[in-house]
Amino acid sequence: MKKLISLLLAVMFVIGITVSCSKPGGKPDNSNNTGDSLTETDDGLYHANVPKVNYDGADFIIMCRSRDSSWNERAVFGEKDDATVLGATTWYRNEKVSDMLGITLKFEEINTTVTKGTFYNLVLENSRSQDYICDICVQGVYDAMNLITTGIIENLDNIDAIDLSQPWWSQKLNASIRIANKQFFAINDMLLNDKLDTYALFFNKELFANNGLAEPYALVESGDWTIDELKKLITDFGYDLNRNGKKDIEDQFGMAYQRVDNFFTGFGIFGASLDSDGMPYMNGFSERVQDGYDKMYALRNNYTWNEWGYWDDGHADDVLTTYLRLYPNCLFVCGPLSHYLDVIPRVENTIGVVPNPKLTSSQEEYYGRAGVSGCTAITILNSTPDKERAGIVAEVLGAEAKNITSPAFYKTLLTDRYAQDEESKKMISLIIDSEMIDLDSVFMWGYMGRKMEENIRDRNPAVSSLYASMLPKANEALQKTLDAILDY
Repeated sequence: MKKLISLLLAVMFVIGITVSCSKPGGKPDNSNNTGDSLTETDDGLYHANVPKVNYDGADFIIMCRSRDSSWNERAVFGEKDDATVLGATTWYRNEKVSDMLGITLKFEEINTTVTKGTFYNLVLENSRSQDYICDICVQGVYDAMNLITTGIIENLDNIDAIDLSQPWWSQKLNASIRIANKQFFAINDMLLNDKLDTYALFFNKELFANNGLAEPYALVESGDWTIDELKKLITDFGYDLNRNGKKDIEDQFGMAYQRVDNFFTGFGIFGASLDSDGMPYMNGFSERVQDGYDKMYALRNNYTWNEWGYWDDGHADDVLTTYLRLYPNCLFVCGPLSHYLDVIPRVENTIGVVPNPKLTSSQEEYYGRAGVSGCTAITILNSTPDKERAGIVAEVLGAEAKNITSPAFYKTLLTDRYAQDEESKKMISLIIDSEMIDLDSVFMWGYMGRKMEENIRDRNPAVSSLYASMLPKANEALQKTLDAILDY
């Protein structure tokens, strides 16, 4: 217990420094609020704009992936004797929220896969039975997006207690997953998977130094970090390190990656977009698509040791083991930010990080692909009996997460402990601030990013014909989704 108290004191000291310049949430119209508000103090911390309530110790159930599931949420639940920073601060936050609202937080952990597993089936069955199973449902975005057509997920805009404009809600990311001008699910500071599954480019600083290469930080800051600059660095860098005459995991590579579709996201090439009314539509073939596809095709197929792909060039028994073998001999490794927690601490080399490159320097901003496999979101089911209570708890959890768990995550873990140079600390913020989700990558109307990736693997240089064959079916699938959503 002494260890835990010391850990919490240290973490709260960090938090005090981090939030000393922060502002309380804005104050919406509380004319219908007959009680006091939790926003009345102005102490430099974030406060939820909700009425003061006391639920007399009533149970409040949060359903989420179990800690043994793939891509479990790391900051939803914690234990009193947890020796980890995230676990300890999460437990402290939950205890504080329980005291503030007079509730007993309980967690229903579901052992499940990332999509259409036990969790999905449980909620799907609930759409038919309408039994009370939880107050807040933290589910994967794959499942959430596919379940909104059943009518089981409440539009968060309809819950008065929820204010999605508050700083603990992820504004840019939530805007990208708003559909038909409705917010069925959203992400706030209580959740971390969207950030941990956002893809970036890690680089081996020692290989850069040993080969007289300039690190790409300056290019990122000037806005000139593009796919052409990446190509200059990795072309002709790799070679047959073990001299067996074939491409394998023991060789040296310019870049290793698990996916390619995150590069298309980085180029600002999205399968679907939202119009000014919040209605989704499929993006057609364009010169930008052709240019981005040609550059990735050349990167993948024109130089043997330019890159190494996890799925098509052979790999070890699991992703972690594979990456541990790749980092020492790869100039760049493309992977999610979770590498900072799971992989990089076990790598002997010094590692830096930059965002996915732009297509051209004229592109206004960098885009980060928030991982749709790992990413989870807050939903409230129609079967939840007291949706306003659920909204109040979601707001207070989000505000206190921004006060407590988020500073611990960013400051104590990502930057001070794992980021290995000052530039990386800036890059981590840029990468997370740039995260978004392409609706087409989750609804799979056309699944254009993945289809282009498969085309490149198959050494098919034609992309216009791919769009011509896929778009009619994609538009039809999108319309079916819209019809189902607009019906309720």
